[in-house]
Amino acid sequence: MEDIPQSQWLQLRGGEPVTLGAVMAVMVIALTAVIVYRLFMSSAGKASIPGGFQFEWK
Repeated sequence: MEDIPQSQWLQLRGGEPVTLGAVMAVMVIALTAVIVYRLFMSSAGKASIPGGFQFEWK
């Protein structure tokens, strides 16, 4: 295995994947919150999820 010189160690950045993961997690949480809010605040609604589960209210 080859050693990395000090100048290349200074150029390494490790924060990009962590930042991207955090942004994606926030987006998924926000999207889920909007979908749940719209489902439960509607006067009538129907939702089905994989596995045969269905929710319906009138």
